[in-house]
Amino acid sequence: MVKMRVVVSGGGTGGHIYPALAIARALQEKADAKILYMGSKERNGEASLEQRLATFAGFTFTGVSACGLHRKSPLIVRDLQTNYRGMLEAKAVLQKFLPHIVIGTGGYGAAPVLKAATKLNIPILIHEQNAYPGITNRYLAPQAALVCLTFEAAKEYFSPKSKFVLTGLPVRQEIITANRAEAYSYFGLNPDKTTLLVTGGSQGATVINEAMLDSYGKMIKCGAQIIHLTGPEHFSAIQERLEQEGLWGHKSLVIFDYLERMDLAIAIADLVVSRAGASFLAEIMCQGVGAVLVPYPFAAGNHQMLNAQAMADAGAAVIIPNQDLNSQRLLAEVIPLIETKANQKRLAMSAAAKAMAHTDAAEKIADLAIQIAKVGR
Repeated sequence: MVKMRVVVSGGGTGGHIYPALAIARALQEKADAKILYMGSKERNGEASLEQRLATFAGFTFTGVSACGLHRKSPLIVRDLQTNYRGMLEAKAVLQKFLPHIVIGTGGYGAAPVLKAATKLNIPILIHEQNAYPGITNRYLAPQAALVCLTFEAAKEYFSPKSKFVLTGLPVRQEIITANRAEAYSYFGLNPDKTTLLVTGGSQGATVINEAMLDSYGKMIKCGAQIIHLTGPEHFSAIQERLEQEGLWGHKSLVIFDYLERMDLAIAIADLVVSRAGASFLAEIMCQGVGAVLVPYPFAAGNHQMLNAQAMADAGAAVIIPNQDLNSQRLLAEVIPLIETKANQKRLAMSAAAKAMAHTDAAEKIADLAIQIAKVGR
């Protein structure tokens, strides 16, 4: 029997890459598939994010030329040339690897790969993370055998010719199975206290960090303990401010510029303050964590606000618009939710988040990919 060969592709941000890795892992477990991860190649000697994460996860990686489009600039001509070159590079790789299916999770790193697959009549499957789909997925969806959705609302933005199935968003298994006892030990925190996780994404969010600067003391005073991921560029300034206030090194305050073990942070979070990227929201849903969300206002199609609204409508989140966020507004929303470990409103938010979770999304998509690949053989 021929071993199933699969190319997975998604790039630009972790929100595109982590779902691709989760699907790839599920395909390995279900079909013993041979996986090749394709995405954007290194620039100026620096590996792309998808190359770093895919390699770290143990997958073979091949890079091609790819870049985002400057849509209102003469530079778009150069961008199109780069992506066309990437499509030709991807075509050569696919002709050699001969995958039975190519799976894309969006981002500019996936565009040349999926386009090359359509040129070679290799079936493609697309997964869209957000309530408002990205340009790569919208463009390629009519040529896909199937489009898998996280949010039903995304359907209206695609061509009606596309075929859809609601699967939820694939989440890494380590997020779902994270050990709480290990997590409390890892961070040196108290299981009897309410834990607040604050993050603005891998690069941090200035507006969230600034709101936190005048909030740490009041949050700690009401009995909470805090894990705050500042982003690399903001870490030093926050450390300096906390040292001035005598809070640096406080047993109830753990600050990181970047955290490899996000699975452990989510495992013990009772409440989250964060942006509203779809991948992260799917992760906290799997652990049943309610959230105070500050959607990034410049996301394409305002998709973070749409993602946040889906959680808020379900009773799993509170939204603070980016322009309204300051320490006073943050404290007004957070303090009532963290004052006690058994806060009823927060527990209701947690239950609502858990009800939204699709813990088997990766397995569902893997099953669909296997079916499509069999038809295409």
